[in-house]
Amino acid sequence: MHAKSSLVSLVLSTLITCALSGCGSDTPPLEQVTGIVTLDGKPVEGAIVRFHPELGRVSIGVTNEEGVYELRYTSNASGSLIGKHDVTISKHLPDPNAVTNEDNEPPTVEIIPSKYTEPGELTAEVVEGENQIDFALVSN
Repeated sequence: MHAKSSLVSLVLSTLITCALSGCGSDTPPLEQVTGIVTLDGKPVEGAIVRFHPELGRVSIGVTNEEGVYELRYTSNASGSLIGKHDVTISKHLPDPNAVTNEDNEPPTVEIIPSKYTEPGELTAEVVEGENQIDFALVSN
């Protein structure tokens, strides 16, 4: 009886783990999305680019030193859902004028203008095939 109970426990824990971690092929069709983010004509390194679809999971990318990003849907799947997206871009730097908080983490300041950090200002359409979607941001 003990062996049967252990087997049932093992099967149940495996099923729960798969359900929580996304085992299986539940990943929807994705398309590759890359692009360049500039602010006042200069590449932005370390910016977080988020594509927010009308329905579904957000895809996220981080820009490199040349301002280039590539979206990821999950840690194992690159790309984004097909369709219209609100896009947000943000980048935080340590605030040199602020005092370290109680968690010993230095406060940060957003360097991207606020109109780009909230949904609404930037949009993008992801289509079948490869997508090159650049964002030329301006300070004013």
